[in-house]
Amino acid sequence: MYMNKEAYLEDIGQWFSSAPLEIQNMMAAEENYLKEGIGLEDTVLECGSGNGRVLNLLSELADTVIGIDFTHAQIESSKKNAAQGNVGVILCDMMNLPFKEGVFDSATLMFNTIGGFDDIEKLRVLKEIKRVLKKGGKLILSAYAENAHPYQKEFYANLGYTSHCKDGITYAVKGDEIFKSETFTGKKLERLLREGGFESVEITRAYHFLYIAELVK
Repeated sequence: MYMNKEAYLEDIGQWFSSAPLEIQNMMAAEENYLKEGIGLEDTVLECGSGNGRVLNLLSELADTVIGIDFTHAQIESSKKNAAQGNVGVILCDMMNLPFKEGVFDSATLMFNTIGGFDDIEKLRVLKEIKRVLKKGGKLILSAYAENAHPYQKEFYANLGYTSHCKDGITYAVKGDEIFKSETFTGKKLERLLREGGFESVEITRAYHFLYIAELVK
C-alpha cells in the first residue's frame, strides 16, 4: 500500500482546515451521510482514524467509537483531536484487526482509504471488517469517483506533492516519498465490494467526484 506514508499523514492532519473548497464539500458530503447512517446506540469501528475528523463526528452520533490506524503519528493525532469519553483509539493493521468476531454494529472507512490498498489488500480489509461486524451490521465506505484526479491534484499540491494519473490511479510524489490513491467507476467499485462477501451493497454518488457505499453483513 502507501510507501513512506507516515510523513504524508503528518502533513495531511495539519492541512484539512485549509483544504480547497471542493475537498471541504466532499468531506461535508461524507459527514452528512454518516449523520443519517449511524445509530445512537451503535458501537462503531472507524478504520483509518487519521487526524480524528470522523472520530469527532461519530462521538456525537454513536454510543461507543473505536478508531484504528497503523502509524504512531496518526494515533497520537487521533487521541489529541478526538478525546471524548466515548472514543478509544488503537494502533493496529486493519487487515488484521484485534477484535473478536461480530462485536461492532457498524464501521466506517472514509476519505478514499480503500483506494490506498492494492487489490489483494482491499479484499483483506473488507473481509476483516465484515468479520468483526454483527450480523446485519453495516460498513459505510467512501471512494473517489473516476473524475476525482483534478481535485486530488490540488489536494496534493497543497502538501508539496506533484501527482499524475495512470489507469485510474493517482500517484503523488515528493522527494523519495511516493504513494498511490485509486479512483473508481461505479461498476469497478461495486464489483470490488461484492467480492468482499457482504449480503447487500448500495452505492450512492454523494458528491460529484465521490461515491459512498453502504454494505450490510
